[in-house]
Amino acid sequence: MGAELDYRIYEGVSREEAERLFESDQRESAHRDGTSYSGSIGVMPEGVQWIPEQVHSELQALEDLGFNHHKWEKAMGVEFVNDDDHVCIVIGGWCSS
Repeated sequence: MGAELDYRIYEGVSREEAERLFESDQRESAHRDGTSYSGSIGVMPEGVQWIPEQVHSELQALEDLGFNHHKWEKAMGVEFVNDDDHVCIVIGGWCSS
């Protein structure tokens, strides 16, 4: 059994709104990709655990996600500032495949 890094990026929303959007994306993924070893966010438990500090780039956010999230855990959320100085949120993690 392996794992795939799957995530979604949301721009211009609060953490609470990003969690609602991610929950909807998880349901869609579970319906489309299945809930067993698909390598997609639909296999993750519900909920988001947040990295407390905002990071300075999308690359850093994705690196934090990749290094800190573990398969079988609920998704991880990281806030970052994009190249246009907009606050964005990435949510996701390692999904069983």
